Amino acid sequence: RDFAYVARDPLTQVLKCHVFRCEGPASAIAAGLHRVCAQLTAERRSARAAGNGLGTDPPRLGDPPLQVEFPAPKSEVVQRFPVCYLGCVPVAKPVGMDVINAALEAALAPGSGEPPAPTPVVVSVAPATLTIAHRQ
Repeated sequence: RDFAYVARDPLTQVLKCHVFRCEGPASAIAAGLHRVCAQLTAERRSARAAGNGLGTDPPRLGDPPLQVEFPAPKSEVVQRFPVCYLGCVPVAKPVGMDVINAALEAALAPGSGEPPAPTPVVVSVAPATLTIAHRQ
């Protein structure tokens, strides 16, 4: 039920592992992230293949274009997951299950005093962003 990801703090440049408790299975968020990453990889691969331009004649100056295509605006598919933010833990590197598991243990371990109350948030997963917002 717990989910975590590592990001660099833009102000301090410190890597932090952000920890969440999911209301449903954390595998739903993992599957959403996997779909988004696969989509981005496929788009980059096709853009690279189209950018090679192999087998096409370069346009000559003075020839008017017969057909002009403009990039169509994309509406990104956004998946939203209601979760509770448990906090963040500084980490040494941005990858590895050992990093994630240690951060989860540290965030969930009983420390001195009363742990802060979980904050209800919504994690929105889109191809270009992962956004955290307070739940309305």
